[in-house]
Amino acid sequence: MKTLAFLLTMPLTLAVANGTSIDLDYLRANYSRAVTDKTLCNRMITDLRQSNRSAVAGAYYGALLCVRAKHSLNPMQKLQSFNAGKAALEAAVARVPKNVEVRFLRLSIQQNIPRFLNYRSDVDEDRRYLAAHMHKITSVELKSMILAALTDDYKPVQDR
Repeated sequence: MKTLAFLLTMPLTLAVANGTSIDLDYLRANYSRAVTDKTLCNRMITDLRQSNRSAVAGAYYGALLCVRAKHSLNPMQKLQSFNAGKAALEAAVARVPKNVEVRFLRLSIQQNIPRFLNYRSDVDEDRRYLAAHMHKITSVELKSMILAALTDDYKPVQDR
């Protein structure tokens, strides 16, 4: 009986260990913390890089690459990380343009990055979309983050 239980749970354990899936609750719970915790930010990026990403996980990957730019000291690395993150975020939005979480992630980056990066064109549209579709959110954590973003209390990437 113990062997059967082990064999039944082994594929799930291997899937997570091999990075083929990522827990959205983990990403949601740690997204804000990654802004101030460079190690956590890098670990989350590595986890996402090794996973088979859904569009939502791809959006987190892009957003975290943008956040990683904040942690970098080298201006070239900052720009490279930001551009890669921006591309991943836009790819996720193009893949699932009606996904509330993906739109939130883009908003959280766009409304908090330095203006000179010129990546703020979707802020108003995303804010309107999120306000109109908040009722679709079931995650308490995500709803809280979106409400804070809509009330300008949420600052995942601070202007420098």
